[in-house]
Amino acid sequence: MIDFTYIEPQDLCLKLKNKRNKENDIIIVDVRDDDFIGGHIKGALHIPSYELSSHILNLIEETKDAKEIIFYCSFSQQRGPSGARLFLKERQKIHNIKEIQEKHIFPKVYVLRGGFVEWQKKYGNDEELTDKYNKELWEKNLWI
Repeated sequence: MIDFTYIEPQDLCLKLKNKRNKENDIIIVDVRDDDFIGGHIKGALHIPSYELSSHILNLIEETKDAKEIIFYCSFSQQRGPSGARLFLKERQKIHNIKEIQEKHIFPKVYVLRGGFVEWQKKYGNDEELTDKYNKELWEKNLWI
C-alpha cells in the first residue's frame, strides 16, 4: 500500500503562500473533534475523525484533481495519520496501485507534523494562514 509522508509546518506555510498554486491544488483536512475550537488552518475542511469513514468516498471524489491532500489533528499522532491511512486504503480499493502511481492523477497524501498545536505556535497570528485563532485559549491550554 502507498503510505503518507509527513510535511513540516514551515513547508506547508511555503506551499500555501505560493501564489502559483491553484485554489484546489492543496486540500487540507482537519480531523479534530471537540478540540477544533481555537482556530484552524485557513481553508481547511473540517471532518471530525468520528465522521470521516462515512465521508471518505466523497472526500476521495472531491480531491481527485488535487495535487496534495494534508491531514492534521491536534498533534498529528493518532487521528491525522489514521485519517490519511483510511483515505489511502479506500482510494486503493477504488483504483489499483499501478494506476495511482503511473497516472499521477491522485493527490500525494501528507500528515502535518506536530498537528495544529505546532502550527499555531508559528502561524496562529498569521491571518493569511490561520482562521479564527484564539491565542488566549492556546496559551492557557483551554483547548484540551
